[in-house]
Amino acid sequence: MLIASIIGILLAIGKKFLPPQTARWLPNAPAMGLAFVLPTWIAIARFIGAGLALLLQRFALISSTAGLIAGESLAGIN
Repeated sequence: MLIASIIGILLAIGKKFLPPQTARWLPNAPAMGLAFVLPTWIAIARFIGAGLALLLQRFALISSTAGLIAGESLAGIN
């Protein structure tokens, strides 16, 4: 728990003080935290939804793939 807290603090400091070109490559701390708490099938569903969003971004279907990701994430929190 202490190590995770330190990593979260370092990520927040990095996002705040690093140049924008470098800070954009830092992982999202809440997403990393959820990845360790939620079951594997939800992480896989989020990965598939993100992949679909990447493939379908030319067709402006981002909202549907974002809905898939959000729905699976909410299903895992219950």
